[in-house]
Amino acid sequence: MLIEAIGPGQRFWEFGTEIAMTVVPNLLVTGILAMTVGLAIVVWSRAFVQTRYGAHVLAVLTAMLLLFGGGFAPVFAAGLAILAASPIGRPSTWRGAHIPVDAHRFLARSWKGSLIAVAALYALCIVSGVFGWPLLWFFDPQTTTAGLLVSGLAVLALRLYVVPAGFALDIHERAESPPTRAHHDRPPSI
Repeated sequence: MLIEAIGPGQRFWEFGTEIAMTVVPNLLVTGILAMTVGLAIVVWSRAFVQTRYGAHVLAVLTAMLLLFGGGFAPVFAAGLAILAASPIGRPSTWRGAHIPVDAHRFLARSWKGSLIAVAALYALCIVSGVFGWPLLWFFDPQTTTAGLLVSGLAVLALRLYVVPAGFALDIHERAESPPTRAHHDRPPSI
């Protein structure tokens, strides 16, 4: 069930194998399925994740990606995306009520910077995992592998920070946005 997404002839360094899992016995079909499901995740995340069952379908697509050779790293990314998409369309009173106001403001302001940091560190992890550099410039292969683990944990920690920061930004923007015209047209409640 476990395959190396990067074969021995295509590796840039000895540990750059990118282990994946597949239930399909044919590598060509596995590659086609992984790319197709990956594209479906991109399309679904962009166009339909805000629908009623958006997070559920994203979870199914993520499981399919894992089973069809998409690798293990996307599962962690999609897991947090599913967590973030689950409350879409539901009132966010709990999230706003349980975060202190100062922490709420800090989270909202730091969302963009933390998202950029996650993307940059994630890209560095991918480049280091596949090519081994820039870590191999300074360390031996075993130390580089340990460095990748630490970098991966840092990406996970930042992702866990980005989700509540995004919720805080959403609540902050809703609180500051002016009410819609339809809100003013309703008769006052008694």
